[in-house]
Amino acid sequence: MTSPARRAFRAMREYVNDTVVRWRSGTREGQLKVLAAIVGLDVAFFAVSLYDYNRMPISGFYVPLLLGMLLLRFWPLVSLVSLTVVFGAITVVDQGALTTARITSILLMACSISLILYQASRQRSGLPGPLGQAMLVDLRDRLQSQS
Repeated sequence: MTSPARRAFRAMREYVNDTVVRWRSGTREGQLKVLAAIVGLDVAFFAVSLYDYNRMPISGFYVPLLLGMLLLRFWPLVSLVSLTVVFGAITVVDQGALTTARITSILLMACSISLILYQASRQRSGLPGPLGQAMLVDLRDRLQSQS
């Protein structure tokens, strides 16, 4: 007999494991779940930035962008970048006068986003680095087990 807490923990562990397997296989569902998690992080950063810009300046939005670059395919990454651009623009404009430092931050973020999207569009497999490597390792293991 197992306790309810143990059953709940086991069910949660199976759900997380299934989600990770779906992400590693590159399924649309797995990509959307990862995108939703990163968008949630982006929304949290946006809320903190609107509340107090000094605690979360525009440079804080690089974290979700870098996570997206590592974990997402190209088109989900484009949607994340679009949302991040909107959030960044709103937080900077919400602060009032555009100072030289804020304008420079916006320009640097635009350059960074351009580089991120360029790099993501050049991926031959259409998969981000870690995901593509995981699929190749899985393919190698399958081929070895069949021979």
